[in-house]
Amino acid sequence: MLPTMANRHLFAPLTLALPYGLGWVADHAGVLAALALLAAQPVGLVALAAVTSPRRTAAPRPVPDRHHDSRSR
Repeated sequence: MLPTMANRHLFAPLTLALPYGLGWVADHAGVLAALALLAAQPVGLVALAAVTSPRRTAAPRPVPDRHHDSRSR
């Protein structure tokens, strides 16, 4: 699904705030902590995708044909 204009406007402040947040982490906890957050981002995205993805169900069983009698063979 393509992002709509409303979605872009909704996430724009978050997109702008993330570099400042990483800078704050680097200033207070060190560059290594900020780099660890950047490295953890793909892991978080995979976990989010796994939690929000639709569950796969078993394939539906075929419906028996009422008009065909298997005993007539």
